[in-house]
Amino acid sequence: MNPSTSLRAFRFALPLGALPLLATFGCSSSSSSPSSNTQEDSGTTFNDAATAQDTGSSTPDSGGGGDDASTSQAIALPFFVSDQFIPSGFMNDPTGITLSSGANGGATCPDRAPTSGGDCYVISWASTGPAWAGVYWQYPSNNWGTEPGLTIASGATSVTFYAKGAVGGETVTFKAGGINNPLSSSVGAYGDTFTVSSPTEVLTTTWQQYTISLQGSSYEGGVLGGFCWVANETDAGNGNITFYVDDLQWQ
Repeated sequence: MNPSTSLRAFRFALPLGALPLLATFGCSSSSSSPSSNTQEDSGTTFNDAATAQDTGSSTPDSGGGGDDASTSQAIALPFFVSDQFIPSGFMNDPTGITLSSGANGGATCPDRAPTSGGDCYVISWASTGPAWAGVYWQYPSNNWGTEPGLTIASGATSVTFYAKGAVGGETVTFKAGGINNPLSSSVGAYGDTFTVSSPTEVLTTTWQQYTISLQGSSYEGGVLGGFCWVANETDAGNGNITFYVDDLQWQ
């Protein structure tokens, strides 16, 4: 499969009202062929914008599935996360984070994972002072609970992806769900109804596949946070890190 050429150089700050919900766990507080449902992207660099749309998603092998959440038709499984969610939720240290999938001259992954699909992301964090940072892939863009999440077909069992570090030793935790969970009306009327996490992973310079289990998770009300990473400056190898994420799917 060919990588997407759509832009992924985003910088959105986390709303201050949502920060207390995320401070403890970063993202939390709150190889099959994915479907072809897509959210569109304008192809511009995003700086403190409120929305983002995508013009060039990848072309998965298997089609089918519903339209976007506004039609109440569920997105069919499996699908590439980059076809539905935008990495717009920059948390705690937004000016220290850069994230790109290579469009418009942005940084590109040095190579692709063994089974690559969707966008390949280059993620860097150089702390400007805060002790942790992270990014949420959100639906719609920059949604911390003010809009409904993405309606996804029932039966998802995992979020899978490949990751590796630029130099090795980068320490990162990966998550899904957890936006405005538990629900806080001061943040918004909507929220994820689940939060799942990987162990804290120490990356190597070789692509490794990771799985976040969704077993037992309920997401019928829609998914706001399709994926998330968080890193702590106090962990070994962190404070100034670059790593890569590829073939990111809900299955």
